[in-house]
Amino acid sequence: MLKAKQIVTSLTKIYSSYLELCQQVLALTLQQQKILAEIEIEDSEIDYLGQLEELLQEKGTVIEKLAELEKKVLVHREDIIKKQNLTEENWLLELLESELSTEELKDIVAKLVKVSRKLEATDEKNQELIQSKSNQITEEIKQIKQGVKINKSYNSRLRIHSTYIDDKS
Repeated sequence: MLKAKQIVTSLTKIYSSYLELCQQVLALTLQQQKILAEIEIEDSEIDYLGQLEELLQEKGTVIEKLAELEKKVLVHREDIIKKQNLTEENWLLELLESELSTEELKDIVAKLVKVSRKLEATDEKNQELIQSKSNQITEEIKQIKQGVKINKSYNSRLRIHSTYIDDKS
């Protein structure tokens, strides 16, 4: 078993890597937002969906790495909770307030909180953009269906010398 100070050092390294990965996720999410904002339904020249799919795959890979780091944190979390008699719910906050904590760890966790908030806000904005585009597509589909009905109605009649004759007659 590691000593408490070694656990803090290890957690600092893990959270530093975690911060880098979160910053990558944020960068990808911002790219995603840019693409979502640029999407024009009528513009079939640009492969927006392909670009979004690539970003989501890359984001998924980074998120998998984050999950691996979280597993490492859990191991150290249990150890530090036992060694320092910390509570389950607030263990990190309590650790940061203890004499074991370092300025580096405090700085990394503060940056993580900031990046997490920005990521959450950006993701929320992306969801709004997606909903807006979805509504736009739904409205265009309604217009297309209305056009099809009008076209069917127009085409179901035979036109002779500017006079309409129903197929039924």
